[in-house]
Amino acid sequence: GTLLVDVPAAGLVNGGSLFGGAFAAAWFSAVVPATVSMVASGGASALFMLPFWLAGGAVVKQTVLDPAKATTLSIGAFGWELTQRTAGVSLKSAGGPAESGCRTASLHAS
Repeated sequence: GTLLVDVPAAGLVNGGSLFGGAFAAAWFSAVVPATVSMVASGGASALFMLPFWLAGGAVVKQTVLDPAKATTLSIGAFGWELTQRTAGVSLKSAGGPAESGCRTASLHAS
């Protein structure tokens, strides 16, 4: 037998995701024009905007991508596998033989 644990995605319809999405939209509405004007004025000064792009990307990841992730853990007699996916596309996967990540347990009914 195989133990299959499926953790569905949290979903995007919650207060944190809605606020984060609105914040990201407002953030990028300021960062994009600033970056465009810096690129137009010479280009090298646009490197100053890199941390702002990274910060905005982190907000988008936490509010849009992370709540959309579903996780599946499969543990069998000879191996295990952990998979994260978004919209049916596998993002990360790890697995191996049972000896490397799982301990065998025996349950007896009394």
